Amino acid sequence: MPETHVKEWITEINSREMYDNLAPYKIERKLDGILLRSEEFRRGFFQGVLDAEGYQNPKYLDIAGADLELLLVVKQVLESLGQAAKIYGPYPYARGVAHLRTRPTFTKTTERSAAR
Repeated sequence: MPETHVKEWITEINSREMYDNLAPYKIERKLDGILLRSEEFRRGFFQGVLDAEGYQNPKYLDIAGADLELLLVVKQVLESLGQAAKIYGPYPYARGVAHLRTRPTFTKTTERSAAR
């Protein structure tokens, strides 16, 4: 590939087995079973949400979204991992977007850390 300044990539699922395993969480919104999953799964779930929707600075992590149900589940996942989180909003002037904030104990995945 030619050199680029792009720092993010979009991947497509090419494995039918992987798609079949993940589809219920996206399509059917089976968010209630996430807390019953292993710690490794819950950490991976949070990492995925952080990478997709999160903002990181030295003081906190922020996940913004209008899907309050998802933010509540993410908050419960963090609490199940022993980390406090708080949801601010939703704010009417921001089209109903709310923010979940927590300490910066996770970091967003970068191309360097993903390649390891």
